[in-house]
Amino acid sequence: MINQNLHMQWSRAPSRLMERYEKLSMIGEGSYGKVYKCRARDNGNLVAIKKFIETEDDALIKKIALRE
Repeated sequence: MINQNLHMQWSRAPSRLMERYEKLSMIGEGSYGKVYKCRARDNGNLVAIKKFIETEDDALIKKIALRE
């Protein structure tokens, strides 16, 4: 199950949020970033986290990427 709020938070504060997760593997890669399979350190739940590529591009592109 992918938590959309989680991947949005991670793109804003990658270092603090990622401390809560153990990165297990990369699931996929696309035009806007990479998706990682991670395990929550506190309860062991598996999650997918999208890491957006840092860009100064158009706000519309960012909106499309978030919708994916």
